[in-house]
Amino acid sequence: MGEAVSPHGGGAKALASLGAADNPEGSPNAKQIEAVLPSGPILFLIDELVIYMAKLSERGQGNLLGFLNLLTSVVSNRPQTVLVLTDPGQQAVYSRQSHASLLNWPRVQRTSKRFFGRKMTSIDPIGDESAKVIVRRLFGSVDKAAAQRVAQTYSDLYVRVAATDSRLLPTGGSIPPTSPGYKKSIADCYPFHPRLLKTAEERLGAMDSFQKSRGVLRLFARIIRSVWNQKADCELISAGEVNWSDKDIRSDLLERLQRDRFSAAIKADIEGHAIDLDGGNRGVHTRAASAVLLESLDTANSSGGFDAPELALRNSSARGRRS
Repeated sequence: MGEAVSPHGGGAKALASLGAADNPEGSPNAKQIEAVLPSGPILFLIDELVIYMAKLSERGQGNLLGFLNLLTSVVSNRPQTVLVLTDPGQQAVYSRQSHASLLNWPRVQRTSKRFFGRKMTSIDPIGDESAKVIVRRLFGSVDKAAAQRVAQTYSDLYVRVAATDSRLLPTGGSIPPTSPGYKKSIADCYPFHPRLLKTAEERLGAMDSFQKSRGVLRLFARIIRSVWNQKADCELISAGEVNWSDKDIRSDLLERLQRDRFSAAIKADIEGHAIDLDGGNRGVHTRAASAVLLESLDTANSSGGFDAPELALRNSSARGRRS
């Protein structure tokens, strides 16, 4: 198959030339696709295909997959032509949308992957670099020397705590808090504590209405603003720095996630009892209560909440050597 040269030059005219084929219930053939493609390099970007598919009838889904299969064949035979499709993955928010559409979301995903799996290469653009990506999106620059210094400070703290009583820190997990690997994780996630990021991505990300990428970025931006406005004296932003009195943070974590019933706990346990124990200021009791509440939002998770060692890790503060 030679390189196709579009007589229409692309654009609206090329789209109009498809006629009835430009419809969810129709589909162009390979010759029609080739005819509307302009000469030269082409990049096709199709974002979150399965979300669009969930809105189509069963026939419309079949036609769309058939069209994309033909498009893939055309692309594979053209020089300097690339087709990129994104997949939102297993985010719960999209699972709920598919249920509302009375469609089997996993089936749609499996069908699309089976259709294209033999012709396409799967690429995870973030991989295990999610912490660095989030930090780059939220900060213009990060002091690497400060990151290394804080990582060393926390690592030394965890080593001393473990030497005093090994039961005071969690021993499970793939990376022990006292290991060099955990120190590297702290430096990579700086100025966030790695456990806060893990909580946001795994526990909050498993909940309805929480989008992992946008949701984490929005929540962390609001936590940063709250820490800045309060002039909080912390070397790492951990779960203890989540200010439940901040209306925007409460909106993200309670209203958006449909957890308004926790408002009573905020008033009684955090803004009431914990603050009283801290003498009216945000101290270790308030930070601990804030961290516990964040971990308790995912009530569907049988492991919601955590024990004392996990609390010590997630709410640890090298400032003043308290935990």
